[in-house]
Amino acid sequence: MNNLDLLEVYNFNKKIRCGSKSDGGYVFADLDGGYDCYISAGISNEESFSRDFINKYNIDKSNSYGFDGTIDDYPYNYTENIQFIKKISTVLMIILILI
Repeated sequence: MNNLDLLEVYNFNKKIRCGSKSDGGYVFADLDGGYDCYISAGISNEESFSRDFINKYNIDKSNSYGFDGTIDDYPYNYTENIQFIKKISTVLMIILILI
């Protein structure tokens, strides 16, 4: 399989925006079946998207992960329903890229 095949573009008519109205907000497909997990790779200090996404899809801490090796702690003022992992391993980064 060619890795470019993994970058196939899909068209979704049903879209939603979560996060702040400035930096930190994103548009994504609002799937009818919802989402059952959340992964954030790169957090910094703005997590309004994570907060809104986790709340909208009722994702609990057991299926919600935040990775960032550049900060000491997660900005829990946005949400406490996330597991923070300070380092992201090379293996995990490769998996995230290939998904």
